Amino acid sequence: SSAPSAGIDIEAEVGPIRNGIFTNCEFINNAGAGVVASAGDSENCIFTDCTFWGVTNWSIWVTKPAFTFKGCNIYGAIVHGYNSPDDKNATKFIRCIFEDKPYQGKEAYGNFLVETNNVKRMSFTDCKFIANKKRLYWISIDPAIKPEERYQFSNCLFVLNNADDSTGVMIGLLKGAVLKNCSFTFKNPELKKKGLSFLRFKEGDNIDYGGNKTIY
Repeated sequence: SSAPSAGIDIEAEVGPIRNGIFTNCEFINNAGAGVVASAGDSENCIFTDCTFWGVTNWSIWVTKPAFTFKGCNIYGAIVHGYNSPDDKNATKFIRCIFEDKPYQGKEAYGNFLVETNNVKRMSFTDCKFIANKKRLYWISIDPAIKPEERYQFSNCLFVLNNADDSTGVMIGLLKGAVLKNCSFTFKNPELKKKGLSFLRFKEGDNIDYGGNKTIY
């Protein structure tokens, strides 16, 4: 293969790329990322009911504006997102499932389901996160920024199926987020002691807009 070896590389070279619509598409076990959008003048692409399955590389690598994922199955880690000055151009995930689900006996890519730092306004709505062997996520931004600039989680379900905290360090980092009506389910009671420090509400790094709960 030749770089970037992606399932699809959205890279404007001759002219701008706009208004891409991808429906019922599969990006599975690519040599590179399933979808890459990190170079050239591109924006406003919508992926609906698609499957991304990163085995040896990222499932999704996007740093361009106005990319939206609706009803997608994402098996394998995603990275980055667009650091947006407004809600219109923010990276959005709606009704998506994130899970470290094996592909033909091979583990999904990454140490976390989601890895992103310093990306304003990235949002997850009605999404489900299932961590079987991986850690849930590494998400971090300066918690001093305005609430609307933080990572946004609404009506999301987080499930940690790990038999134990095999990392010996953490089960996830969440810093600089707003959460509303989210549910965290930990299948291992031994992780209860780490629950609150994991959510980091006590440290004031995240904003609780109500309706959030933790289940052991």
